Amino acid sequence: MALEFRAVTENDIEELARVAHEIWHDYWPPIIGQAQTDYMVNTLQSVPALKKAILEDGYQYWLLVDEDGIAGYTGCDIERMTGDETHDKPFHHSPVVDATWKHRLFISKIYLYPRARGKHYASRVIEFYEQLCQDENLPVMYLMVNRRNELGLRAYKGRGFQIMEETDADIGEGFYMIDYIMAKEVAQASV
Repeated sequence: MALEFRAVTENDIEELARVAHEIWHDYWPPIIGQAQTDYMVNTLQSVPALKKAILEDGYQYWLLVDEDGIAGYTGCDIERMTGDETHDKPFHHSPVVDATWKHRLFISKIYLYPRARGKHYASRVIEFYEQLCQDENLPVMYLMVNRRNELGLRAYKGRGFQIMEETDADIGEGFYMIDYIMAKEVAQASV
């Protein structure tokens, strides 16, 4: 099955927000509850939040498209720290990652519709990010996964990610993200 990565532009942000809303409301309520799902979608996956992430914060997003249409979406941020500064973007600060790798790729999102799960699309996305790391000369990629997200944990461990630390991040309104921070070093292409 062919999986296409369609880069999200400013013109696609409303569609991306719609896809995120649908996938999050299908997947997350049994794990984190309806109220936290609603809060996180409104805070992180709404049109204004996605506009800010893409246009101001430098995040890159792709809609994942197969022969049946949109299968899901993914997003990342290339992080290059130039000195001893602390990372200024919320929700994915990691003292262990900061201390270990100054240049890295943060995988912000990999989300699939139910019909697209079990087709190895997440593995294809990880391969896509491995290539991006090689292209950008980044030695590692990392992500955050909810500690109760058994499907995600299995998928990432199966692709070689290691747990670096666990974190309980206060995201406001009394909600917390209880995550593992996982990282995978990427072999660099020889010159």
